[in-house]
Amino acid sequence: METANLKVFRYQPGMDAPVYRDYDVGFQKDLSVLKALFLIADTHEDPPAFRRYCCNRGQCASCVMTINGRMRRACATQLQKETTLEPAYGYPVIRDLVVDFGRKVFSPPDHYTKLMEGSLVLKPPRRKFRKERSVQLSLREDICRRCESKECVEACWLSKMENLEDQFGRRLGRNASVDQLICVQCAEAFCAESCPTGAIAIRQGSVMGINPLLCIGCGICMDHCPHGAIFLNIERGNAVKCDLCEGKPACAQICPHGALQVFNL
Repeated sequence: METANLKVFRYQPGMDAPVYRDYDVGFQKDLSVLKALFLIADTHEDPPAFRRYCCNRGQCASCVMTINGRMRRACATQLQKETTLEPAYGYPVIRDLVVDFGRKVFSPPDHYTKLMEGSLVLKPPRRKFRKERSVQLSLREDICRRCESKECVEACWLSKMENLEDQFGRRLGRNASVDQLICVQCAEAFCAESCPTGAIAIRQGSVMGINPLLCIGCGICMDHCPHGAIFLNIERGNAVKCDLCEGKPACAQICPHGALQVFNL
C-alpha cells in the first residue's frame, strides 16, 4: 500500500521552540486530513493533539488548521502524499494543532512568536492580491462632512447591510459610520487567506467579495480583518462585507460631497 507522509507541528507551553514530527499513514483515495489524524492517534504512541470533536461535515470549522500553508478544514481537505500540518495562524497555540479561537493576535512580528503566558502564535503567510483587482473605494476624510442624514450609510443599508453583528457581537444599526462599512480592498487580503472554505475571493473580475454559498459563518475572517469591516448576518448565519456593489458603490453615487471615491487600479 502507498503511504502518505505528514509533517506535523508539535508544541506545548514550556518548550523553547516548536518542532515538526513525521508520521506515515496508508494513503487512500478520498482520505481526509482529519481521518489521517485519527489514524495516527490510533497507531502511534505519541500522536499530536488536535480537535477531535467536530461535525465532520465541513460546517463548524472547529477542525480548521494550516494545511500546506493555507487555512483549511481538516475534515474537508483531501490528504496529499506530502502534507504539512500547522495550527491555524493568528491564534495562540494551546498544544500542537489546537488553538484558542477565542483570541486573535494581530500581526505577530516573527514566524513564531511567543506570548507572555508561554503559548505561541503562528504568523500568517504574506500573499498579495491587488494585482488582480481593478477597483478600490476610498473615503476622503478631508472632504467628508459627517452629514447628519447619513445618506451614504442609508444607501449601503438599503443595499445589503441588515441584521448584522460585528466581531464582538455588537448589533450594527443605521447609526454606524460609513468608514465602518466600506472595504478598502487590502493589498494583503488576510480575510481571503484565513477563510477555510475559499468563500472570499475576487468576484466580478475586480472586487474581493464573499460567496454566501461557500461561507459557513465561522467568523475567522472577521478576526483577521484589520479594519473590522466584515460582519455576521445573524439571520442567514454567514459573513457579509462590502463588495463595492460589484464596482458601482451605492454610497459613492449618493454622497453629495464626493467624499467617497472609486479608483481604477
